[in-house]
Amino acid sequence: MTFTLKVGPLTAGERRAWRDLSCLGEGWSGFDLPAPMAPVLRTSIYEYGRPAFELKLDRGDTQLVAARIEEAVWLPRRIIVDTKKGIVSEGSFRRPSLAPNEMMFEEMPDPQLRVPGLSYHLTTKHRGFGHILLEGLSQAWAIDYTAAERLIVNKSFSSIARTLIAPLSQLPIMEVDSPVRFESLIVASQSYRLDGAISARFVEMCQRIREFYAPNAKQKYVLYVSRRLAGKRRLKTELIIEDRLRELGAVIMNPEKVDLQDQIRHFASASVVIGPIGSALYNCVFCKPGTIRIILAPETFHTRNDTLLSAFTMTKAHYLFGPSEGHTRAEGMSSNWTIPADVVVDTVRRLAASHLSQ
Repeated sequence: MTFTLKVGPLTAGERRAWRDLSCLGEGWSGFDLPAPMAPVLRTSIYEYGRPAFELKLDRGDTQLVAARIEEAVWLPRRIIVDTKKGIVSEGSFRRPSLAPNEMMFEEMPDPQLRVPGLSYHLTTKHRGFGHILLEGLSQAWAIDYTAAERLIVNKSFSSIARTLIAPLSQLPIMEVDSPVRFESLIVASQSYRLDGAISARFVEMCQRIREFYAPNAKQKYVLYVSRRLAGKRRLKTELIIEDRLRELGAVIMNPEKVDLQDQIRHFASASVVIGPIGSALYNCVFCKPGTIRIILAPETFHTRNDTLLSAFTMTKAHYLFGPSEGHTRAEGMSSNWTIPADVVVDTVRRLAASHLSQ
């Protein structure tokens, strides 16, 4: 048995109707909520070197939208299908609106598994900790507004999702990794917008998680978040940097060796966070206001996310850039790179002298 989908791109009118929720019709319900923007310090401070590419934030108004789809089919890579209307939402709401992508299929087999009742969608399109934290979790803002019976997460990273969701909801969690049909599915736009904005609702959720795992945490040390065990974009001078900072009293953390609950506690207890650019630094969402952030990055690769995280620390990001073996942004994403250890240590001493134990 198969279900038929609309073939070809949507018209401009259809895209507008979807975005405005005016095409939902029978079987859908939707609601808008004002989403006050969390304050973001839009500029960063370049302490050493400069990036090869400047990235600008698209700071626009964000209105969060959630909708209820009857007889929805979930497909891998977070593709949501409204089988009644034959519309596909490829990638599912990684951008501000619920507008579907123009990728359409003519026919798909109907999943054998059908889940009754009302489910709430929290899956991500891509794998990895950063995607689960910033994309998956940021859809959870509407849970309390619904009568959902269960939460839907990716099976491949369910332990991370469960840790993040536990402080927010006690609903049972269902893991998915193959096509599933849902009798009724709540889908919500992200309260963390990848191209440049954060809703205050996402900040509030992260604060709840921090207080759950690190209640009354005191900011008491300098934290270096190592990338030495990562499989790509390695900092070739990192071992020297770690040894030098350890001599100054910094705490060195390898995320691969620390469970997520303890990572959250480390970030909540740090007055200064230092480390090479990467998803482990996104744990700065659990930092307290006033935390100093020193980010080490190759000249050919950095992201808007580290600037956006000023909404949590209320401090600008201090960048130190070093030469990379990659010449383009795509190459810089995976290529090894370097930065002088003396530059890092001197910057830490200058910016964080009062926070060091020695």
